[in-house]
Amino acid sequence: VLYELVTGTRIDEVAGEDTRLQRENFVPVINGRELPPTTANWARLRNGDYIRGKSAPSKCDRTNAHWGSKDMWFLVDDSNPRNFATAWIQWEMTHPCTVMQRATWPAFSPSGNHVPFTTDMIHRDFKVIIGVACDEEAKGVRFHDFRATLATKLVDDGQPDAVIQAILR
Repeated sequence: VLYELVTGTRIDEVAGEDTRLQRENFVPVINGRELPPTTANWARLRNGDYIRGKSAPSKCDRTNAHWGSKDMWFLVDDSNPRNFATAWIQWEMTHPCTVMQRATWPAFSPSGNHVPFTTDMIHRDFKVIIGVACDEEAKGVRFHDFRATLATKLVDDGQPDAVIQAILR
């Protein structure tokens, strides 16, 4: 959910077969230097450091621009309870993954290992989360609404299509 709040990514990048993010898509960055994604290096990250994410393969937009494999930067800020980078560090510490496993392990997994989420699992779990965390008015919210809400906000702010595409990519 925190990843979706800051990226509005498509569900296939979280749970797709050929397009899902892998653990190797995320690496720690300290003082502008990428470090090997070991448990020790994840533990070294502090406020002001970054996690460099690499977006998953993605479909083209109507101008045939490819948006996959782009850098995404997540600032570590443990004062924000919704900070994705801080949550990711906790994920890495709780569910360690060796450097050799990172290419085959999904970034997001129901058990923190090599078993990926399926889209059905995400839809089911998201419905449960919304049911518990939100009032009756929000019960119809869907996973895709992260993406749609972010895009709508950018349109409302007067951002041009190219900016919206870049941000949602």
